Order: sequence, then C-alpha cells, then structure tokens
Amino acid sequence: MALNVSPRSIERALRVLRLGVPELSDMVLRGELKLGLAEFLAQFPQEMQRAVTAYGPAHVRKWVALNQRAHAEDADEAAA
Repeated sequence: MALNVSPRSIERALRVLRLGVPELSDMVLRGELKLGLAEFLAQFPQEMQRAVTAYGPAHVRKWVALNQRAHAEDADEAAA
C-alpha cells in the first residue's frame, strides 16, 4: 500500500522520534501539533523540551513562534 507522504515529512518525523521527548511526538500523533513545530523544538535539549511541552500544545506553538523569530533575527545579524 502506497502512502502519500513526502520523503521530507518522513525525515522530519524520524528526527522528532529520535531527538524529541515522548511528550512531543505524542502531541504530533494526536494531531495537536504540526510536525514542523515539533521538529523545531526537538533540536533543543530534552530538559527544555519537557519544560515547554508540560504546558500543552498551545504553549508549544507560542514558544516555537517566538524562538523561530529570534533564531531568524540572529541569522540575519550573523549574515550582516
């Protein structure tokens, strides 16, 4: 049976499973969190992931949005 899942999505899912805490992958599996957001959080230390996920998926979405913006600003400054 063929599934319509891109190789990139499979890579992202594997990264979340390998690097993320179980709470993070559970949120994705329950449909509470998009894979891209989970992938971003999974790159941080597990203690931080647990602290962020402890407050639920809405908190994770806010935390990721703030930190992605900060990460992009840091990259812009480094490129200048």
